[in-house]
Amino acid sequence: MYRYLILISVLIIFCKNKESVHRISSNGHPFEFLVDKPGQVIQLGQIAHCAMQMWVGDSLVLSSAFNGNLAPIRCIPKENIAIDDLQHDIIVELSLGDSITCKQPMDSMSLLKYKYTGVTEFTVVMKVEKIVNEEDNEAYMQEVRKTKSDSLVAGRDYTEKLKSVIQKINLNKINNQLDSLINKPSGLSYCILENGKGEPLKPGYRIHFHLFSMLSDGSYLNSSWISETQNYVILGNHGTIEGLEEALKYLKVGDKAVLFIPYPLAYGEDGSGYVPPKSDMVVYVEIQKMIPIKLNNLQ
Repeated sequence: MYRYLILISVLIIFCKNKESVHRISSNGHPFEFLVDKPGQVIQLGQIAHCAMQMWVGDSLVLSSAFNGNLAPIRCIPKENIAIDDLQHDIIVELSLGDSITCKQPMDSMSLLKYKYTGVTEFTVVMKVEKIVNEEDNEAYMQEVRKTKSDSLVAGRDYTEKLKSVIQKINLNKINNQLDSLINKPSGLSYCILENGKGEPLKPGYRIHFHLFSMLSDGSYLNSSWISETQNYVILGNHGTIEGLEEALKYLKVGDKAVLFIPYPLAYGEDGSGYVPPKSDMVVYVEIQKMIPIKLNNLQ
C-alpha cells in the first residue's frame, strides 16, 4: 500500500494537470493547449525539439516547416529562466505531442515593420515533436544532419538527370514537337508529365513544391532539390513570379509539369540577379502538398 502511495505521488508531481486548456506559466505567461497529450512532462536537462510558427494577425510569417528544422529547447531550472523567456518558461509544462499557442510581444524592429497593421504581438504556436536526454541529443542531431546530407546528395543526382530531361523537352517545344503543350492567352504554356491524384490547388492554401528552373537557352538557374529551404507559396497572394502563380492554378497535388514562362510573366525587361533582362524561363515543378492556412496546423 505504501508503495502505491509513493507511485501516485510521483505521478502527481511529474504529470500535467488536465483540468483546463488555459494555463499560466510560472513567470505569468498565459498559454493555451491546442493538443494536450497524456504523459510525463519534460524533465530537467532534457531537450525538446519543437515545430514552431509565428503569426501576425492571420498571416503566417515564420514556420519551422519552411526549412524543415525543429527548434531545440532545453529544459532548464525555473530559477534560471528570464522573466521574458517565453519558450523556456512554457516548455517545462509540456510533454511529447503537446501543442500550444501563446502571445509574444514584438521587439522594437518588429513593431517598426508591422506598425501599419496595428498589431503589437506575435501569436506563437509550438508543438513538441521529440524529447531526448542530453546524452542522446548529439546522436540525434548527427542523425538529422546525416539525413539532410543524404537528401542533398540524392538531390544533386536528381538535378543532373533533370537538366538533360528538361533541356530535351525545351528543344522539342522550340521545334514544335511537343504534342501535349497547353497554351494560355497570357503567353504561358505548360505540359503535364505526370498526373497527380490529389486535389486541384486552391487559392488561400499554402502550396509546397519542388522546382527546377533554367533559361529558355538552356542555362541552368536553380534547383530546390539541392536546397535546405522548402519552396512554397500561398496561392493567390502573388508571392512569386506571375507565370508560376498562374500555372499553379491549373495544377493539382502530385502533378509534375514543365512550364514555359515568357519574360513578361517572369522577371520582365529588367531581369533580376542572375536572370538577364527579357529572359524566358523553363520551370519544372513537382507539387508536393497543399496545406490549409490555420493557426493549429504545424505541417
